[in-house]
Amino acid sequence: GAWAIFPGGELHSPAFRVEVVDTTGAGDAFNAGFIAACLYGMELREALVLANAVAALKVMRRGARSMPTLSEVAGFLGKHGYSELSRRLLSIGA
Repeated sequence: GAWAIFPGGELHSPAFRVEVVDTTGAGDAFNAGFIAACLYGMELREALVLANAVAALKVMRRGARSMPTLSEVAGFLGKHGYSELSRRLLSIGA
């Protein structure tokens, strides 16, 4: 999971429960997801969820270069109760 602490508050986004295969690159995956969400203009809570999803998908794969695609992240989010965020991601990638 992830915590964001900022002036006036804090947010927590729990980790997704997945089967971990390899944690190599998980931090880079999280950072990439967070930065992408910020560039897409998402709110902080959505950015944390997206970053956690990218990292969750990454740790389910072996190797540092096994990053998920935007459509894979959108599908994962849809399956985990974030259908609106999933739709927004798909519209960005269209």
